[in-house]
Amino acid sequence: MRYSSLYSYVWQNLFPSEYINRILNKIDSSKEKKEKIARMKTIAEEATVLCFLFYTRKMLADGASATKDTVDILKELNIDKFRLGKTEFSGRNKNVVLGDKLAEKLLHLLSDDVKALLSNTKYFSQIIDHYKEVRNDERLYNYLFDQAEAKLKLRKFFESEKPRLNSFGNIVNQVFEAYTFASTIKWYEKKGWVIQIISPVFKKKKIFKLKFTTKGAPNKYSYVICEKDGKKCQIRHQLRVATKSYSEKSKYRANICCDISILNDLDLSQYSTDTFLPNKDLISFGEVKHMSAYAELVAGFIGMVHELQPKKLKRIRNKGWVMNEHISPYLNVSGLLYPTAKGLDETIKKRKYDVDIYHYENKISQI
Repeated sequence: MRYSSLYSYVWQNLFPSEYINRILNKIDSSKEKKEKIARMKTIAEEATVLCFLFYTRKMLADGASATKDTVDILKELNIDKFRLGKTEFSGRNKNVVLGDKLAEKLLHLLSDDVKALLSNTKYFSQIIDHYKEVRNDERLYNYLFDQAEAKLKLRKFFESEKPRLNSFGNIVNQVFEAYTFASTIKWYEKKGWVIQIISPVFKKKKIFKLKFTTKGAPNKYSYVICEKDGKKCQIRHQLRVATKSYSEKSKYRANICCDISILNDLDLSQYSTDTFLPNKDLISFGEVKHMSAYAELVAGFIGMVHELQPKKLKRIRNKGWVMNEHISPYLNVSGLLYPTAKGLDETIKKRKYDVDIYHYENKISQI
């Protein structure tokens, strides 16, 4: 997140134009008006620094949490380690706890007051609310830290930790996809399906390998076969699937690469990087985003459901509805739902759509 964009967001929430006009209209002296605006800027700047610290620390801690959850779930499935490129994750090795270590080091740079405030903050909005109270009663306002000193410490932190931060940033999105893949497997196991993990052989050894790009033939990567009561299905990562309206007569290839696909148990050994699954063989799917959700993201996911499984967007979850033997189409985000996304999720539930939104407080692995 760009600091300037964050400052603009904080300023607009703390000091909307109508608030500024109302306050300044009560002041006659131009000097006092300038002093008042300067005070507002100081409050907004301090709030922005805290929001930036909160966001950075949460990103690091959430990344570490997803990594540990992924390792633990895969361990339960008898997979001791997995790799992203040359980086290996197992147990609580240095790669697994990297986010925690960086978050801890960042916290140690701060004063006790700032540590206490960040440690007791669960939501981004709580920091904004705290400074709204300060805004409304300036007697509450005491400087929590020296802004110049704090920014200098942060600059030195990011410079000294740049290699490790880059390493963390390069893998955190992929780790969350791996976590979602593993959580989906766990969902099926909890529902009584027998799980068999199929992995490619490399140098005479089976390697658990996920597909973190839209390119690559499916059988070069690990996948899962689930079996229950004589029925079978597969769970795949980054598989191309034809849209519901796709016609073989068309010269265009209407297909979508799904982050997670649940499909009929088919032999895909002849599939190339561009081959796509017939829509009729798609059972369900998941979209994965390492971020908090806003309304447009949720709406985009509903658009994917409309293209891939439009029947899920009917009034299905009426009174007496029971979840079927397969997971419903879902969006899984690593963060929280912003108010606009919560609002849209609420309307989705009212419309009884057969889809789910998973997030930080409602994880797939908890279902």
